[in-house]
Amino acid sequence: MIVAGLLTSQRSVAVSFVAVSFVDMSVDLGYLSHCHKAKPWCNRNLVPLLDGASPPASRQGAVNMVGSLVQQLGTSLVPYLLLLVVPLMGRMSDPDPTVRQLATATFAPVVALLPLAQV
Repeated sequence: MIVAGLLTSQRSVAVSFVAVSFVDMSVDLGYLSHCHKAKPWCNRNLVPLLDGASPPASRQGAVNMVGSLVQQLGTSLVPYLLLLVVPLMGRMSDPDPTVRQLATATFAPVVALLPLAQV
């Protein structure tokens, strides 16, 4: 993915652009079409970058992307959260301190969006 090789400031702009594009997709196509198109994209592009085998810059970019998507999409992101929770938890114990810090900061808003069973 192109985002991995960019400088931090450029990566932030690229991540924000993709998050805003997801918002535009949901507005233009409706919620169901949005889910249909975005879920394969997440599986193909975002989840593999959260793997521990990818370079630190890739992992950092992927965690940034998850954080931006959570911020931009809010509850619209709920259908994909199960795809992202386990890899994001793995990044919370990443050997790279920047990735670890980003993952920890991103995890709380992700968990807040999870539809948990009410007792």
